[in-house]
Amino acid sequence: MSAVVYLLMFLAHIQATDKDVVDLLISVMDSPYSNYLTRQFVVAAVTKISSRHTTSPAQQSHIAEILTKYTTSPELELQQRAVEFASLFALGEVRVGVLERMPPPELKATVMDVGKSHSCEFS
Repeated sequence: MSAVVYLLMFLAHIQATDKDVVDLLISVMDSPYSNYLTRQFVVAAVTKISSRHTTSPAQQSHIAEILTKYTTSPELELQQRAVEFASLFALGEVRVGVLERMPPPELKATVMDVGKSHSCEFS
């Protein structure tokens, strides 16, 4: 299991502030054991945390600094995400709307029929 999964399991059992979560995510990101994919998830996670109403302005500034730091990363995917999120961060209140929680998708009949077997005959 990745460090992010362990982190989320841990946070589910305690009352943590946004600052605690961001600090923990940054420590995961700075760990020598995190890979490029983990760092991409962390950048996305801290960006989403910044749009919560419980995140203080000081913490939002800290998150903006983190994003700026990774806009020059040699890891191109991480750099790409950081540049996109930093640009989104500069949009102010638009960021909140873009990063709000998405509702679960509706199940449609075509999705539910995927598991059924269909007979196909080839000549």
